[in-house]
Amino acid sequence: QVSSTFLSGTFPLGTRFISKTVPGVLKGSIIAALADVGAAAERSISYTLRFVDSPQEGGVVADRVFNISQQVDALLGCTAVRAVEYAPLDNPTRLAVVWSTPRRDTSVIREDLRKAEL
Repeated sequence: QVSSTFLSGTFPLGTRFISKTVPGVLKGSIIAALADVGAAAERSISYTLRFVDSPQEGGVVADRVFNISQQVDALLGCTAVRAVEYAPLDNPTRLAVVWSTPRRDTSVIREDLRKAEL
């Protein structure tokens, strides 16, 4: 079990480069360590991390599929992750996450489905 708290963030190039189009600025805009820049400062989040033995990858490694799902759900405060695609032996630099977040107006559609590739 891991507990983490966002303490601070810096923008070395200034805030002129920070807008709604920058990944990670808006909640759920991309799967990253901070789902919403600074929002995690309001509270600590807890989640489970798991490591697995993988002789093909050279020993004990992070279970990325499980860990990403746990971290994103904890950061967003709901069960948001629907799927995580990761095949380290095929392409260790590609990871895709499908997630959804509830809509404020639920008159027609209840949630927004999204996908991000890292």
